[in-house]
Amino acid sequence: METDRHKFLDKAEPENEPAGICSFSWGNRELRIFGEQMTLQVNGISHDMTSVLDELRDIGAKPEKASPARWISLLRGKPTNLPGYDRPLMIVKTPSGYTVKCLETTSCRDDKSLQMDL
Repeated sequence: METDRHKFLDKAEPENEPAGICSFSWGNRELRIFGEQMTLQVNGISHDMTSVLDELRDIGAKPEKASPARWISLLRGKPTNLPGYDRPLMIVKTPSGYTVKCLETTSCRDDKSLQMDL
């Protein structure tokens, strides 16, 4: 049985947040997951990331259970496992928005619409 090499990222769980809301900030960024929506604010500019949230949920990941450290790792373009999905994912910025990518392309081909441009 393979162990999750990203377990150390789960040390800091968000606290004192109402059910369904996850919010944290680092540097000049703030990520908020509230209900069915997600926003990323960078330098005061808000980006709607709801499509990324929907895509992550569609493949079985549980993004609301991910620690802030896992989100930071994902948004920095580092391969990271999310709770509920055992393959490494990352979120990268493209000219048209953000894309969810799986690094194990051969094993991710079976996942419908895993890579998408927003």
